[in-house]
Amino acid sequence: MSDSEVISRCGWTPLAGMTLPARIEMTMVNGTVVYEAGSDPQSGAAMALEFGTTGEKP
Repeated sequence: MSDSEVISRCGWTPLAGMTLPARIEMTMVNGTVVYEAGSDPQSGAAMALEFGTTGEKP
């Protein structure tokens, strides 16, 4: 695994340099297939997470 193989906004992985015994075949976000092996990933299929908010008013 190398950083150049990562398909994400951050562009790096803590697994760099490791040999992995498996591969990702499919990724789904909110019930939508956003990646299948051999295809280009769809952009914009997910929303950014917001931390520190519960939606409740104090």
